[in-house]
Amino acid sequence: MTNIKKISTYVLYILNFILITMPIGIILSTFISGLDIIQSDGVHIFNYRSVPFEDRIYYLISNLIENLPLFLELIMLKKIFINYKNEQIFIIDNARNFNYLGWLLIINPIMIIVVTIVRNLNVIISTFPNVTLNNINLGDLSDIFYGLVIITISYVMSEASKVYNEQKYTI
Repeated sequence: MTNIKKISTYVLYILNFILITMPIGIILSTFISGLDIIQSDGVHIFNYRSVPFEDRIYYLISNLIENLPLFLELIMLKKIFINYKNEQIFIIDNARNFNYLGWLLIINPIMIIVVTIVRNLNVIISTFPNVTLNNINLGDLSDIFYGLVIITISYVMSEASKVYNEQKYTI
């Protein structure tokens, strides 16, 4: 049991780091995307492109929405590993968190497709009548399969928690 506590502690450090740096990275990438690096006489000059503020905000919001399922998946994993760290393996909360995690994995590629379609509509509207359409990003469709497997594991965990609770009080 001490190995589970030890590994869970390390995983929680990693998850906390990712949960803190992911939104910061998304926000920074929005503002860095407008920088052009110009080399003049061996000196690098950072020039800010004239990208309208509304487009930057739209890009930021679409990136935040696109990454929302991933952020929620990390929160579910954090809850699971907090329970593991507290030596609570076969409990109904873990089964519920696994179920949520599975559904989030199924929603993730769908969310990526919807955000890509909305971005393409924005390109079409902003460049009308010179209509161009970017490719639709289908995301990683294997996440749907993984989500179904994790939902199945959640039902196994639920049954295991029932058996564990029944055996806990058996003499």
